[in-house]
Amino acid sequence: MANAEALVLWKKEDKERVARNNKVHCKHKEAMTVWEEAHKATRAAKKCFTLKKPMLGVIEKGTTQPTGPKHAEMASDGKQNDKEDDDDD
Repeated sequence: MANAEALVLWKKEDKERVARNNKVHCKHKEAMTVWEEAHKATRAAKKCFTLKKPMLGVIEKGTTQPTGPKHAEMASDGKQNDKEDDDDD
């Protein structure tokens, strides 16, 4: 059951990350539209356009999807429990 809880938490965090990345993409797209209009106007006036293109910005990378009991323990405790892994005797 802990793995299912970890998966639900991961899905929630992933949706939030995707929403934040979409905001970054929307801002960049708007900035590119303004830049392209200014570029076209300057070129139509046969002048030199010196403004650089807007940069995209920081896009957050996703975390791996939790699979198996190790990920469930890490999600619930916040850190990995190495004690159980060392009991190979």
